[in-house]
Amino acid sequence: KKVLKKHIKTCPELLLKKRLESESYYEPGVNRNQTRKAAELPKGQPEILGNEKDSVSNRRLAAIIHMGEDKLLTLIDKIESLWTHLGCNDISRAPVQGKVSESERHHVQQASIYRHMDSLHFFKKPSSTSYIEFGSGKGYLTRSLVELVCPLQLHQIILLDRKTFKTKADKFLRDNNMKRIRCDISHFNPSKIEGMSEKSNIVVYGKHLCGSATDYSIRCIENQLERKSTRPVGFAIASCCHYLTSWDQYIGSSILENLGMSPEEFEIVCYMSGWSTCGCHYEDDHGRCQQEDGEFDISDVWKPHKTISRARRVEIGNK
Repeated sequence: KKVLKKHIKTCPELLLKKRLESESYYEPGVNRNQTRKAAELPKGQPEILGNEKDSVSNRRLAAIIHMGEDKLLTLIDKIESLWTHLGCNDISRAPVQGKVSESERHHVQQASIYRHMDSLHFFKKPSSTSYIEFGSGKGYLTRSLVELVCPLQLHQIILLDRKTFKTKADKFLRDNNMKRIRCDISHFNPSKIEGMSEKSNIVVYGKHLCGSATDYSIRCIENQLERKSTRPVGFAIASCCHYLTSWDQYIGSSILENLGMSPEEFEIVCYMSGWSTCGCHYEDDHGRCQQEDGEFDISDVWKPHKTISRARRVEIGNK
C-alpha cells in the first residue's frame, strides 16, 4: 500500500490525466452519443477461438454462430440491397498496380487528401484559418500538407491525438504556430482552445480515424455548427478499421434503423467488414488462421457459413 501510494503521486499517466482534465478544451463525452444504447450480443465463445478474452470480436462471432447459415445469407442479401439503395455502388476504387511500400502508400494517401481539400478551396484563406488534424500521430500528414501549400502561411496548426508519438515532423511545422494536444476526440471541444472564438475559421482533417473516431469527429463538427462557437469551413477525413465501430456511437445508426437494420445485425456487419482484407482474419490458403497465440482450425468456427467462398467473403467485406 505504501509503494502504491508513493507511485500514485508520481505516476506519469495520472499526472497527465489530471493536467488534461484541467484544460479548457476537455469536456468529457462532448462528442459521444449519450442516448443510444449499445447492441446486446451473446457472450463470446473463447473455447472456439482459442482465446480466453470475452472481446467484442468474440461476441460478434458468437452472434453469427447463433444466427445460423440461413439467417446470415438473408442478412447478406439485405446488405447488398442497402448497398444499391444508398448508391454505394457508384463509389469507385482506384486499382493498386502491384505491391507498394508503406512509405509510397502513405504518400499516395496524403496527396489524395490534399487534392480533395484543395479542390474544395480549404486553403483559400490560410492566414485566418486554424487547421486541426484529428488522429495526427507523428504529424506526417500535416507536414505533407504544409509542404504542398507553401509558400502560404497558415494561421495555426493543431495536432490532436489521444496518445504520445515521436515528434520528428514537428520541427517542419513550428513556423506555422503549431501546437500539439493530447486528448481523445470524444472529449475535445475546439472552440475552447485559447485564441478561438465564434469568428474563428477551422478546417478539420485526418487520415486513419479508426472506428468510432470517425463518428466522434463528425459529431464534433456538428456541435460546432449547432453552437456557432467556431466557423468550420472544411472537413476532410479518411475512415478506417470499420470493425471498431459500435452501434451506440455510429453517426448513421438512425438511418440504418429506419431502413430495417437492427443493432445486432449492425454489429455482425462490422465484424464482416474485416473480410475485405482476406475473407477471414489471417487466413492462409489451407483454411487456417494464425493468431499471436498459435494456429487453430477454423472449420468449426465458420460452420454457419462455410459454403461462402473466400472471394465472396472479400466481396461482402468491401460493402
